[in-house]
Amino acid sequence: MISLGVKKRVFRTIARATGWSERCAERNDAYALCCRASTIHSALKTTANEIPRGGVVPIHRARGQSLLQENADARVRGVVYNKSASSSGRPSCSFNVQRKRILVLSYNLDAAFTQWVVKQGHLKEPFVLVDVGVQGGEHRRWEQLGDRLIVHGFDAIEEAIDQLRQYSTSRLNRHFHAIAVGAADEERVFYFNPAHPTMSSMYPRGESRYEVLGRQHARIVPVRRLDTLLVEGVIPRADFLKVDVEGFEKEVLLGARALLAAGVLGVETESNFGISPTYPRGHFGTLHDILLEHGLLVFDVDFNRIPRTTFQRALEQAGRRAALRSNSVGKPATLEFLFCRDPIDETDHKENYPVPHQPFDLDQLIKAAIIYELHGLNDIAVDTIQRFADRFAARLDIDCAIRLLSDPHCRPGPCRWYIRHAVRVAKRRMRALMRSR
Repeated sequence: MISLGVKKRVFRTIARATGWSERCAERNDAYALCCRASTIHSALKTTANEIPRGGVVPIHRARGQSLLQENADARVRGVVYNKSASSSGRPSCSFNVQRKRILVLSYNLDAAFTQWVVKQGHLKEPFVLVDVGVQGGEHRRWEQLGDRLIVHGFDAIEEAIDQLRQYSTSRLNRHFHAIAVGAADEERVFYFNPAHPTMSSMYPRGESRYEVLGRQHARIVPVRRLDTLLVEGVIPRADFLKVDVEGFEKEVLLGARALLAAGVLGVETESNFGISPTYPRGHFGTLHDILLEHGLLVFDVDFNRIPRTTFQRALEQAGRRAALRSNSVGKPATLEFLFCRDPIDETDHKENYPVPHQPFDLDQLIKAAIIYELHGLNDIAVDTIQRFADRFAARLDIDCAIRLLSDPHCRPGPCRWYIRHAVRVAKRRMRALMRSR
């Protein structure tokens, strides 16, 4: 539950945005006036009451689940899988007391341009998302693509895939594969952490100076290259690739060179600035070099800070509260990067790219604009449409597209999005009431 003060501010925001008092007074409609409070109260119950403390937004939301049940996302530490799915079919999970901040890139759940493109049928080809490390399902930003979205999700944890398959039985464009992805077609040991499934990895974990780790269970799992799956027709050519595999990202990308070269427009991956025998040039530096070969540049980043356990113990011994805020103490620990191709730079500054890349067709230009908008990068989407206006004009209304993308709140914070969502719900209900009169 959020405070009464926040509820009142949300209530006033909805009232101002909808202008219900003025509209009801103009119509002298006593019925609509009476409905105003109940409708706003209903919208607040379904949205504002669910604003998490500290502004942490749940990534996945299933009908009938509470906030503590809903988030089985692979970036939340402390998720414990239950073999029985929840009432909605979504993977059920519980949380340990010591939780890490959700690492998530900015996302726009009110992507007006994307929704318009899908509704008007301007996207002739489906949008293909390949999600490697798909625990909890794909991010909710992609739901705005509707039936134009095809998802291929991979995870080495069979329990996670089974639950996703149960949840997606009626969604024919969702395909989940209980296999690991790497640089070779083989079988290898996978270290499953039952207490923290999202921290399971192809590499055994040693002692950590940042957190207490649970016991690991070794399993033998099949590993396939994405390039092999592409040749065999298991997956189609992808538009976007998400990789979150706890340090195994390099192997995934090395086994996906043909897939990346076939026209991947964006990649989301978890990384860090650490070095190791596996990553002598650094984790981020290695991934950056691989993706740069395919014209993929950094477009966005999010990161957290994790204090060392010795510091936390020192605080306890001093009788002080532990540092729980994810950005208060410590050096940058885990980073989430968005890599995208830049059609403007590739066209106007070809000298920046030693190796020429596959040119963009019209569908790819539209998909690139969609990727930008869904990640809150509307300025880049507008710039792309204006630069290639002659090509976009062959399929859609340029002025309408730019107007839909001209949203100063395209990168909303968590609470701002919930308030805007409450306003939209209240407006829809008010219009339905007015039409029923």
